[in-house]
Amino acid sequence: MPYNKDIHHRRSIRLKDYDYSQSGLYFLTICTQDRECKLGNIVNGEMVLNELGNEIDNVWKELPNHFPNIECDIYQIMPNHIHGIIIINKLTNASDKNVGVGLASTPTEIKRPNTIINDINNVWIDVIGADADIIGIDAIWVDARPTPTLEIEKEQQLKKKETLGDIVCAFKSLSVVRCLKNYKSRNETLGKLWQRNYYEHIIRTHQEHYKIANYIISNPYNWKEDELFEE
Repeated sequence: MPYNKDIHHRRSIRLKDYDYSQSGLYFLTICTQDRECKLGNIVNGEMVLNELGNEIDNVWKELPNHFPNIECDIYQIMPNHIHGIIIINKLTNASDKNVGVGLASTPTEIKRPNTIINDINNVWIDVIGADADIIGIDAIWVDARPTPTLEIEKEQQLKKKETLGDIVCAFKSLSVVRCLKNYKSRNETLGKLWQRNYYEHIIRTHQEHYKIANYIISNPYNWKEDELFEE
């Protein structure tokens, strides 16, 4: 499926006064700094992740560990960006509203990625002192609390109403911490990994979800026609 600016909204748009903690489906695009191809290469229409790309892949899959009310739907890591659909599920608060199409709309022929469940001791990561320019965010996501038990953690998270921005901020922070560890072990410099901000689009219909999911899946095959294409 070719890129359609009216559907995929690569430009950064935030709806004024919109509650981005509402349950619903959100299409995200997060780019590397200067759109540099750091995460791997396209070979014969398929994405081949390098070490950095594999670490990013793991962190993305682990997001539901940190946000129990979300699911990672269809996603695709590309050489210089990641596309993904995040599902924010209904919270325990009865006043929370459902937005968009709901979980039942996921195309049955599209396989969802599996969620990797890590040891609970890895859930809370202290990133105090990390460089916001390296992470590519406006504020560093920090949680320096002692590691809670699984039950306490889920209860605490479900009482919150984290926004889509909180989720992206956490993803950037966690991925940089993970990647920095590998680079420092080899005395190498990571540099700034993520571009500031991100692109999002609220998925409101079943048809839109289907089109965007297939666009994400076919992105490697159509890489040279992508507006984010870089040699």
